[in-house]
Amino acid sequence: MEKDPVCGMLVRSEEAAEQRTIRGRAYYFCSAACVARFDKAPQLYVPASADDMPGQPAQGPS
Repeated sequence: MEKDPVCGMLVRSEEAAEQRTIRGRAYYFCSAACVARFDKAPQLYVPASADDMPGQPAQGPS
């Protein structure tokens, strides 16, 4: 199971509404609405680095 980066719903990759590949990683979506939101601003959902999580702001120095 994969997590839709927009809404957080768990999606079976073979049953996903659509898929996008960014920086070699596949992202799966539960619906066309989530894909549309992702396509408008993928930077909000794709981590800038391996240490970041989609949808979470990068943490700066403490």
